[in-house]
Amino acid sequence: MDDRYTSGSFGEMSDGFSKFHDYKQMPYSGAGYRVLFTVISGERKLFLKALNQKQGATTENLARLQREYKILERLYGHEHIVRCIGWREDAEVGPCIVMEYVDGETLADYLKTHPSNKEKKRILNELLDALAYIHKHQIVHNDLKPENILITRNGHNVKLIDFGYADSDSNIDKATGGTKAYASPELVHQGTTDVTSDIYSLGFIIKLLFPNRYGWAVCKCQRMEAAKRYQRVSEVGKAIRWREFGIWLALVALAMALIVLSWPKKKAEEVSAPAQIEPVPQVVTVPDTVVIVQEHRDTVVTEHSYSAKRNHTKTKKEEPVVSNPAVVLNLDSIHEAYQVLYKRFEKEIQDGLKSGVIAYWDYGEIYKDRFALEMEELHNSMRPKDLAGQAQFETDFNVVSKELVSKISGLYVGKLPSIGWVGQENPRKADSLRIECQKLYFNINKDLPLERLLQGN
Repeated sequence: MDDRYTSGSFGEMSDGFSKFHDYKQMPYSGAGYRVLFTVISGERKLFLKALNQKQGATTENLARLQREYKILERLYGHEHIVRCIGWREDAEVGPCIVMEYVDGETLADYLKTHPSNKEKKRILNELLDALAYIHKHQIVHNDLKPENILITRNGHNVKLIDFGYADSDSNIDKATGGTKAYASPELVHQGTTDVTSDIYSLGFIIKLLFPNRYGWAVCKCQRMEAAKRYQRVSEVGKAIRWREFGIWLALVALAMALIVLSWPKKKAEEVSAPAQIEPVPQVVTVPDTVVIVQEHRDTVVTEHSYSAKRNHTKTKKEEPVVSNPAVVLNLDSIHEAYQVLYKRFEKEIQDGLKSGVIAYWDYGEIYKDRFALEMEELHNSMRPKDLAGQAQFETDFNVVSKELVSKISGLYVGKLPSIGWVGQENPRKADSLRIECQKLYFNINKDLPLERLLQGN
């Protein structure tokens, strides 16, 4: 936007914008009391957001539009938030907000072009930056959804739009409403909302961008109780970064362990004993590990040891000596532990498919996310403390994780329609299905399973 755009910002429009022409009404999925137009001013195209005359230019609706203008005024200047130019009493459409024109498509439409994970990660970071900015200004968006996130055609950058339901701590007239399919429980029930309401909706966006990653972060974003969610957008970004860093750290640890284990060792001094007994593999003991061993989530506390791989052979006579019976953590034992989780989720999904509870693959994704979260929790409880043991454990865990998450997806992917497909023909039915899906999500994700286990069910 050049200086001509900013010269009349936040007030009556300057003379340079007095002549608008070529008014065109645009499709608009926001609040029904508003309509959206594009206009031409000189050689520039602009957006006008005005009152819907069919509903009547009531005092209440005018106050809502003015509230949105004041919020956009406070947020002016951020590159990933649509920019407000000013307020105008227009002869053609009446009182309206004048905004920069964004040539782009919604996030949902952009994802149909199958962007790379790197591109989607950049988009998520830009969205997190925009949300952190509005929260820093004590503003809650209250209607975060794919339709309100535009991706520009030039550069594929994020533009967060539509602050019609946004709320500010300085507003006496509080905003109410939003899109139920993406709204937090407190917003749906018209309770008190804060930045955690946006964080709840953010969980849907993360899931849309990365269906098979960050499941634990989505679950924490969307806890029923606001106090149990991430309290700041920066915490969400940090959790995602730490996950990426954890994978990198595991690879580095594995590489270091392989270097150490393959390093030439000094020859043992000759002894007069008639026979040499080969050294036994090192055993690292990790006590008090919780393992789910029954379908009803009973707990068994066992002592686990992780056998670090060595370039030694164990004699038939010599065996590792431990004070108590131990379960050796290796690929097989890890796989066995996670199979317990998988079998439970497999049964729940198959029962849901038979009963019709899982009628769309979006419903199955809820179970998959929950499965990934429980795997992560069990992973954290079983992880050895020894560096060499950690490296091999992470390698084995990644093998098992990819295999079982893929198997979970295979139970419903390709066999069921998507809510998104339904929405192309019947948007109202799709909204209804999303609400049902949301209720199922609440039911499945009430508490952390290990919290219940450690509390004695």
